[in-house]
Amino acid sequence: MNLNIIKALVKKEFKQIIRDNSSILIAFVMPLVLLFLFGFGINFDTNTVKIGIVDNDCTTFTKDIIQSLNGTKYLDCTFYKTSKQADNALLDGKIRAYLTIPVNFTREFKKKISGNYAKPKIQIVTDGAEPNTAKYASSYIQGAILSFFEYKNAEGSIKTGKNGGIKTQIRSFYNPSLKSTYFILPSSLSIIITLTGTILTALVVAREWERGTMEALLTTEMSKADFVLSKYIAYFILGFLSVIFCLFFIIFIFKVPFYGSYIALFTVSAFFLLTGIGAGLFISTVLKDQFTSSQMAGTIGFMPSMMLSGLIYEIDSTPIFIRFLCFFIPARYYVSAVSSLFLSGVILKTVISTLIFMLIFSFLTGFLTFKATKERIEEC
Repeated sequence: MNLNIIKALVKKEFKQIIRDNSSILIAFVMPLVLLFLFGFGINFDTNTVKIGIVDNDCTTFTKDIIQSLNGTKYLDCTFYKTSKQADNALLDGKIRAYLTIPVNFTREFKKKISGNYAKPKIQIVTDGAEPNTAKYASSYIQGAILSFFEYKNAEGSIKTGKNGGIKTQIRSFYNPSLKSTYFILPSSLSIIITLTGTILTALVVAREWERGTMEALLTTEMSKADFVLSKYIAYFILGFLSVIFCLFFIIFIFKVPFYGSYIALFTVSAFFLLTGIGAGLFISTVLKDQFTSSQMAGTIGFMPSMMLSGLIYEIDSTPIFIRFLCFFIPARYYVSAVSSLFLSGVILKTVISTLIFMLIFSFLTGFLTFKATKERIEEC
């Protein structure tokens, strides 16, 4: 490895980036367009929501209410003994909301029917990190409870009045205002980094072959380690500048709150960028054609990051095979980490697991790129 050669190659790469308008377009203009599209043009929908139930009263009446929740196709119910257990499940992403039936709920409910007492309360806690899901979860729970009381009214077993005789209390953790942009915009960084990391670098080596400069480079004293490292350095700097540029817009222009650590955010983003660069360079090195490389990068890089990362669709709502496939999509882990850093703060388990996966994947793609790179013209 020759540092002088690497320095010269990096300098050459930056001159090429500056002369090539498409590189600037992909690194800065397209991310800005995507931010505005994700910020203003995306709406989510959901069908089945995973919720938790904490029944602190444990009477026949509350069990009937729970049965009405468990019987609807819109809710997938899990039972917890304490609110603390439900909080942990919410934090781990196992459920999207939970409701707590307080102690003495049945007694307070009967008092309400017989006299002028305050309405007994059922608390609904939602995960505000995914605002649309939180809205659906709270609406489905309230709808199921009110349907139960309407049925009881029609049956004549109890007379509760129009609103069921109870008052629901709703809280949303992590994103109390339930603004969808607070989740969408940070998570859209996965798409933006894929643009600069995978799609842009997928054109780099192929362009060298098409323009004939690769043959000239192979006749020099340059080693393949020098060549690969120079590509990594140049496009890592470009990609990281793009990340900083987008973060500025997300935090200061769109005013998305950030509760985590900038060090953790930049570290996770850097490793995700390395995985994208490695994948793009490997595609470009193997295919040696810009059109084919760009199509392949879009198919195995951009589309999975868009569709299978949890940004657009809930992973839990996909078929089992797709859920299994999502374990091998780097963007899936990055979306989870960056949304947590923005809305929940530093959750060490999420950050560390993301870094471990990114480290493995970046090493793998870097190794494959190094092995696929030819050192002499006669090897091609």
